[in-house]
Amino acid sequence: MGGLIGGVGQRMLTGVAKKTAGEFFAAVDDVLHGRAAVPAAASTAGTAAVSGAEGAAQQTVFEAPGAKAALQGPGGFVPGALVGAAAALIGVVVGGWLSGRRRRG
Repeated sequence: MGGLIGGVGQRMLTGVAKKTAGEFFAAVDDVLHGRAAVPAAASTAGTAAVSGAEGAAQQTVFEAPGAKAALQGPGGFVPGALVGAAAALIGVVVGGWLSGRRRRG
């Protein structure tokens, strides 16, 4: 879209994008410097729960899963990579078959 309407839309989107990015990076900075409150829903396995006065300054710590856990299991990387490779190979075979069929016909 161009013209006057496109220019107005572009200025609006630019302003909204800058504002959203600014809010996001301000929130990240607050979390990194410990100024942000940890939401109650963040109380999961990676959260260190402390009672008393220390409970108010609760911190959420991310614990990455082990390499074996990421590469194994029904939802791991290896099964997904195998399915993706099989899909790509099927696409190549079907594409080759269709292009050869067009040349002959």
